Amino acid sequence: MDNTVHSALIWAQQELVALPSSRLDAVHLLAHVLGKSQAYLITYPEHAIDNDTLDIFATLVASRAAGNPLAYLLGDMSFMGRNFDVNRHTLVPRPETEELVEWVLAFSSKESLRCIDLGTGSGVIAVSLALARRDWSIMAVDVSAAALAVAQRNAQQLGADGVMFIEQDGLLGQATASILRSVDLVVSNPPYIAENDPHLQRDGVCFEPRLALVAGNDGLAFIRRMVDEAKSLLCRQGCLVFEHGYDQAQSIATLLYQAGYASVEHGKDASGKQIFTKAMWPGG
Repeated sequence: MDNTVHSALIWAQQELVALPSSRLDAVHLLAHVLGKSQAYLITYPEHAIDNDTLDIFATLVASRAAGNPLAYLLGDMSFMGRNFDVNRHTLVPRPETEELVEWVLAFSSKESLRCIDLGTGSGVIAVSLALARRDWSIMAVDVSAAALAVAQRNAQQLGADGVMFIEQDGLLGQATASILRSVDLVVSNPPYIAENDPHLQRDGVCFEPRLALVAGNDGLAFIRRMVDEAKSLLCRQGCLVFEHGYDQAQSIATLLYQAGYASVEHGKDASGKQIFTKAMWPGG
């Protein structure tokens, strides 16, 4: 490739031809390396690029061609109109999780609500809820210290100063022992993919933290534990709300009713798939 924007983009698109988003990925990466907007690349296709910058761009293109998620290479991802830092210690936020947050906000208008975001990762759920509901008390829990560091940075950068971050394996531990029976809402985008699910081989997924994706032979191991542990934290008529696989709704409903929950309700994403579930803990 020569040293113009136009030629660099053509070369990169050819290198990324196996990806369905080859053109867009090339534009994102070049704009990132140059520190320019995508509009700038379109307006100034003959802009000259120095050799050092071209080398950096080539390295990123090769990494993307190898399957590294674009968000990891850029260092951030848009979620509900805000840019969140992400890296290999956190999942790449999906549009479906935005819909989960919107669903929670639609049915939870109560002021001074106490909420736990389990498996917070980059903090997109906890931070987005905190910014939308300033009166809520929100705890973001994750077993990964590296992921929590990213989430804390996102909270600071986006002004969600009230979120409390807790390094803990699951819902029950020393950090949450003082709030038994007093939590109004537990929300989560938990790991729910089965060990041998072919989705794990999709573009970029194999680079994401396996701990945040895979949950046993049937994908429900983490959810079973969460359903059981949440009963100790939720107040009477408190809600457990979480994302899951498109084909898991019926199994999860059975699991929740057997555990003593009531009013199980499934939510659909934009494509009509039932990938969200809400259940009420009646107390006792």
